[in-house]
Amino acid sequence: MSSVNPVVFLPEILAQKAGTLAEAFAGSIVLGGGQFCTNPGIFLLLKDAASANFIQLLTAALAAKPAMRAG
Repeated sequence: MSSVNPVVFLPEILAQKAGTLAEAFAGSIVLGGGQFCTNPGIFLLLKDAASANFIQLLTAALAAKPAMRAG
């Protein structure tokens, strides 16, 4: 079973809740080592300041998550 699970973020919500969304989606992405079929696979964003901020926050949130390995 495979799924891409696209997520669309509009600039207005990113401007209001970028930090909260970044933390929530970082947790969802790494849940179960990223093996859940429901994790977000593609983020669709407009190229603007709100999206750039979200990307920075998401990158930092993912970097803060502990590494996982098989076995």
